[in-house]
Amino acid sequence: MLERSFKQVVDITRNKPVLIANRGLPALRICKTLKECFQAIPILTVTEQDKASIATNFAEEVLYLGSNPKAYLDIDLIIELAKKRGVIAIHPGWGFISENPTFPQKCSEAGIIFIGPTQKAMQSLGSKVHLRALAKELNIPTIPGSEGLIDISKEQNILKKIQPPFLLKAENGGGGKGIHLVKDAKEFKQLFAKATFMAEESFGNPNVYIEKYLENVRHIEIQTISDNYGNI
Repeated sequence: MLERSFKQVVDITRNKPVLIANRGLPALRICKTLKECFQAIPILTVTEQDKASIATNFAEEVLYLGSNPKAYLDIDLIIELAKKRGVIAIHPGWGFISENPTFPQKCSEAGIIFIGPTQKAMQSLGSKVHLRALAKELNIPTIPGSEGLIDISKEQNILKKIQPPFLLKAENGGGGKGIHLVKDAKEFKQLFAKATFMAEESFGNPNVYIEKYLENVRHIEIQTISDNYGNI
């Protein structure tokens, strides 16, 4: 089954342009994989700062996003360039807008394959705050923390309910990016500002929540992946 579905994907991508909406290591890895495994034509989006990046050496073509580094978060611009070039699919990599549910929706509207989860899956699992609430509904144990997003104007109430040490985490974060450890209540406001700024810059969403900081624990992550052909 898996071998058959892989062949079907290769038949779709062979000698076809696929856009990579990312930069750095994700872009490099995806470029190589598209070429070596799927016989596709990797096309890379770049800003001024990444024109000479290593990934550009492995892409067949480069589409210029402009000089603004935040252009990697501009879904409409990326879709517009993809349509003009006539790509069949977009791979978002990880980070940036890869978990933004608007992205697969707009790809679908433009007749472009989105290589990633569906909009519905993203809406259910993309927000860490929503995911914590969903886990509680299913009686899955969660780390103690805020019941939802936090508002710095309610600083005193927050600190009464949750004592440091705790973590400030981005609602749409991933890969450990943008996590700030608050060890003392005095540094809460300063680190909140840093956390929201980094969340906005990295994920286009400044919202953060709190999880209690647990010391001397081991992080165990189980990856699952499924395709359109029933393989999980």
